[in-house]
Amino acid sequence: MKYNLDSINLRVLFENTSGIQLKDCIVKEDKVIYITKGGDIGKAVGKNGINVKKVANLVKKNLKVVEFSEDLTQFIKNYIYPIVPESVSLEDKIVKIKINGMKEKGIIIGRESKNLKELKDVISKYFKIVDIKVV
Repeated sequence: MKYNLDSINLRVLFENTSGIQLKDCIVKEDKVIYITKGGDIGKAVGKNGINVKKVANLVKKNLKVVEFSEDLTQFIKNYIYPIVPESVSLEDKIVKIKINGMKEKGIIIGRESKNLKELKDVISKYFKIVDIKVV
């Protein structure tokens, strides 16, 4: 894992604000994704989302805070929350996320599959997968 100065600074800012130690910090052009260790999500977000709001105002980017799980299906559920999938399965290194509702599918996939590509990039850092399909 390589970090540049920007990602290190964003990581330290969030850790100092929330008082927790992060597992990872992923910087995208319009978003910062913070991966917390298991059980730290409540403290990371803070009461009424105070920590996330504070850091978002300072960095002027959208933030996404996700709780890590060693279980692939649970990590994906954590990542796509508040959308609740009907099921998440892994078959031949292809993750299948079953979603009811076109609106929810659209949110997960995103315009020009941007959200789905981002999900695949993040999941691929921790688990050996080939692709993600939303059905």
